[in-house]
Amino acid sequence: MKRWITIIAALALAGSVAAYPGVVSVDTASAKPGQSVTLAVRLSGNNIKISSMMLPLKYNPAVLALDSVSFDPAFKPAGIIGYYYNDVANRLVRIVYIPETKSPIDTIIASAGVLARLHLRVVSGAAPQFSKVDSINKDSLLISSDLKDTAHITTQIQFADNTGLGVYLPGFIPGGLTVLSPTGVDDPNTSVLPSNFALDQNYPNPFNPSTTIRFSLPRASQIRLEVYNVLGQLASTPADGRYPAGNHEITLSAENLPSGVYFYRLSHEGGSETRKMLLLK
Repeated sequence: MKRWITIIAALALAGSVAAYPGVVSVDTASAKPGQSVTLAVRLSGNNIKISSMMLPLKYNPAVLALDSVSFDPAFKPAGIIGYYYNDVANRLVRIVYIPETKSPIDTIIASAGVLARLHLRVVSGAAPQFSKVDSINKDSLLISSDLKDTAHITTQIQFADNTGLGVYLPGFIPGGLTVLSPTGVDDPNTSVLPSNFALDQNYPNPFNPSTTIRFSLPRASQIRLEVYNVLGQLASTPADGRYPAGNHEITLSAENLPSGVYFYRLSHEGGSETRKMLLLK
């Protein structure tokens, strides 16, 4: 409990929100019911000395069971403590970084790295679907028992630096896991067709100058993969044609595109899906 009070107080007292180019993203993967999988939570574009962090993520425990969260010692200094609280009832996991009480405090200065790894297991009997791991941005109003005092508690991704002068709010790109249909025969040489249309998060993300976009088709379909800038202008069409059923990979080359946020959309016979990506040059 003391740690939660400390981290909340540190972020609350840090002052005004400062501009920050960092982006937190969650990987995507696929697995069948009963299988385990690890999703990395990544940071890119960091330009501050991070001393503490509050990272609340929401997921669906009816589909994904969170077994544990691990931290990368190559990214997180020994003087920063990483821990988590899995709040299954509220469908969220809180991941926290907090510095040890020493002077000077350790900080994270790397521009990119793995903040945490979510070790998940697909619940037995889970239906084929895409189960998202997303961020939380919620403002709760607390009222005292005598109705005289109120307080706002904000739940969102927040970083604090070693100066105590600002709160930093990174951008966020959700991820998740595609639950595949189980098969009657557990044969590793048997190719399992996807059960539904799916568009995965590109990897790497952010990227420069190329990235891989994966998508799944349960049946042969006419598809069109398009990339748009933030103004809604078509920037590229990496794929357009009829593709067979199965999992596919497309390499997007963005050498001629400027840095910025882009959206890629897969249009198929079952509808369309859109995801966001970040090009950093």
